Amino acid sequence: MNAHKWEDLLALSDSDLVKEHDQRAGATVVGINYYLDELRHRRMEKHSRIILRYTREIKWLTIIVTLATLVNLGVALFL
Repeated sequence: MNAHKWEDLLALSDSDLVKEHDQRAGATVVGINYYLDELRHRRMEKHSRIILRYTREIKWLTIIVTLATLVNLGVALFL
């Protein structure tokens, strides 16, 4: 089977891609980069989750600092 055209590949769902991968996996010879790419992918996923957690924390800390600043401004204006 030939490779998909780019637009056709983008149109495939994740489950369709996994199904095609599994169908071809037994008849494909892979090199060392196959495993290195998978390890790199897993590392990037881990880092993405960490960055997302930090981003959420920064968002809430920014909201807290903004509220504290507004309270301080209000107190300063009325005293």
